[in-house]
Amino acid sequence: MIVFLIYLMTAVVTPAMIEEDLAKEPCGSQSPQGACYKLEPDLCRTIWDKSIGDCKQELADVIKARPTGLIGPALNRCSARKMDKSIRYNRVQADTAYCKAYFSYLEEKH
Repeated sequence: MIVFLIYLMTAVVTPAMIEEDLAKEPCGSQSPQGACYKLEPDLCRTIWDKSIGDCKQELADVIKARPTGLIGPALNRCSARKMDKSIRYNRVQADTAYCKAYFSYLEEKH
């Protein structure tokens, strides 16, 4: 019985969890970048990585001033805005609530 449970976890549950987590990663199929832009995943990931690098440089002073501070949300918003600015023309033209909310979030002033 224990062997069957171990098999079930490794063969069914774990791959499904990994697949679900990857889909939520930036540029994954369930992420805003994957759902709201018409891009190949590799190109999307390249643009996202460049945006992250640019934003880390912009936020360097904040990171130095508060090394233990939570900068994840600021870094993600900055990266998403930079990415959107460079590939705005690749936005999906669907009127989904998810994409509308995401684009609205990007356009908020903070």
